Amino acid sequence: MRALAGIEHVALEDREAVLAALEAFAAGLDSADALHMAHSTRTTGFATFDKRLARRAKGPPRLPAIELLG
Repeated sequence: MRALAGIEHVALEDREAVLAALEAFAAGLDSADALHMAHSTRTTGFATFDKRLARRAKGPPRLPAIELLG
């Protein structure tokens, strides 16, 4: 995916979010969770009921702060 994103003629809706998600995925996040969080970087935080996501999301850079609910 990272190589695909680097091709000049490949258009991504939000290149920065995709690259941040790939970085978070490489650090251990599920790909869908990483993409949801990467699209939330303009927020002050990210709330979830998913304990596994909350535990794993504390490490990857460029992602919003995460709060575990419930």
